[in-house]
Amino acid sequence: MQCDCCGKRKLPFESFEDIEFEGKRLHICVKCSRLVYKIREASECEPENVLPLISKLEKRTRSDSNDFKKWFYKKCSGRR
Repeated sequence: MQCDCCGKRKLPFESFEDIEFEGKRLHICVKCSRLVYKIREASECEPENVLPLISKLEKRTRSDSNDFKKWFYKKCSGRR
């Protein structure tokens, strides 16, 4: 299994977050998951801090992770 955001392979005893989206299962590593939750929190109380966090996530995201990008922009940011 590997992260649908950054492509990191799951190591033994490491946990990934499982997300169901449009009939598919997405797997997100801890680092990407933390960044997504920081973006959610910042968008609610500190909107000026959202863009730098989104750019960090976009740098981590692989170019072929279209399902993750769709999920993120639909469920989390609502910006694109």
